Amino acid sequence: MKFIVVTYGTEGDARPLASLCRGLMNAGHEARLLADRATLSTAEALGVPTTPLAGDIRGTLQPGGGIANVVERQGLNAMAKALAGIANASAEQWLRTTVEAGKDCDAVIISGLTSFVGLSGAEARGVPP
Repeated sequence: MKFIVVTYGTEGDARPLASLCRGLMNAGHEARLLADRATLSTAEALGVPTTPLAGDIRGTLQPGGGIANVVERQGLNAMAKALAGIANASAEQWLRTTVEAGKDCDAVIISGLTSFVGLSGAEARGVPP
């Protein structure tokens, strides 16, 4: 089977999915991880094919960055809104990348901020999420 795995967040989001991809590959399947470029190093070290998604989560989370400032000044509810803003701003690019990477895939595994995009990409490709 051929899987694409889609997430967006920190390395804490991407690393477990990189390991999942490696496990799928070890079991004889194909897998590709789609995530923020800054979080793909573990997948690449494991020999997992990757595709970067638009955005810069590290830049956003740095002190002085968008979300870091929101948490410090406005709290967690504001952070949730800021993350939703990132997802909304990136949704079209993420969906295009997901649909393109999902050519001939058998299933889409989704996580985190990309869940709604992954569901839409799976639907577009006619495969189960």
